[in-house]
Amino acid sequence: MKRFVIFLALALMLVGVLAVHAQDPVELRITWYDDGNEGTVLRDILDRFEAENPDIRVVVDTVAYNTILEQLPLQVEAGEGPDMARVTNFDAFKGFYLDMRHYLEDTDYWEASFAPAVLAALH
Repeated sequence: MKRFVIFLALALMLVGVLAVHAQDPVELRITWYDDGNEGTVLRDILDRFEAENPDIRVVVDTVAYNTILEQLPLQVEAGEGPDMARVTNFDAFKGFYLDMRHYLEDTDYWEASFAPAVLAALH
């Protein structure tokens, strides 16, 4: 959970930086599956993010876990995937991740937050 929150916070921070130059409101989509209280935690984080960034709206599309496994890879390959997604198979999306390390003050902390197999898929 901690790794997810770190990743989500960094992704949203990046979106905030990119949206500073946008003149129209921005809508972002997250494809998400729930298997506990993470959805509640996510919505709280997003509500605070949206309050600080009123021109950015984040829509959470909650789907079944099988949708993540079966449909999301096809959507991403076709260029129709969401802006962000909660995934468990990091290798399935290798080559589609945005390298955010140059936005970080402490890349060592970022690298230490993930298992080597996850980092290999992200690079």
